[in-house]
Amino acid sequence: MGATTWRYYTRYQPFAEVAFRELRADVFARGDYVQPPQSIDDLLLPTERRVGRHAASSDQKRQIERERVVFSAIESGDVRGLSPAIRNFAKQMRDLRQVTVFRGTRQGGSGMTRPQSIAELLERAGESGTHSILDIERVGARPGFGVATALSAQALRRAFGTDAPTHDQVEDHWLEVAEQLHRWHARYLVVHRDGKPDEYAFVGSSGD
Repeated sequence: MGATTWRYYTRYQPFAEVAFRELRADVFARGDYVQPPQSIDDLLLPTERRVGRHAASSDQKRQIERERVVFSAIESGDVRGLSPAIRNFAKQMRDLRQVTVFRGTRQGGSGMTRPQSIAELLERAGESGTHSILDIERVGARPGFGVATALSAQALRRAFGTDAPTHDQVEDHWLEVAEQLHRWHARYLVVHRDGKPDEYAFVGSSGD
């Protein structure tokens, strides 16, 4: 699916590290990230709760098995042996799932129990990431995996034409910064209003 480029804004304060941690906490609380992929067993939980995990009747067992086959086809793309109607449904759902992640749509918690912490979320997401600033773990002086570093004055002027960009200028050109980043890297900068610091902008690329 590839990485997602993103940007976030948060209020300005003297310490970028504090602003960064406040922003991550807010993003997590709002569910503004892509949920980790669900396993077939996770997707089947609503059915199993409804009819019983150890379904007694043959009809209930067939219902669970039918759903397992459909979910498997959506997940893998293998629709061999399925009826034309089920093949078409599985293809549509698979396409929708890929488009949703490609566009960076945030999914705040359908199906799975919502993680109780950022650490738990990142453990669930694994190498897929959350396609959000939650994939960045700290502010640092040097670029690195999972690190947000400040844009230099030279880089600011190159990207925005000034070393004190406004919100509108960042909105117009942030993607030029994001497209230069390695995956799971981020940059931050101070956004100005009426010539004074007003926000931080965090720009990054993450997810797979």
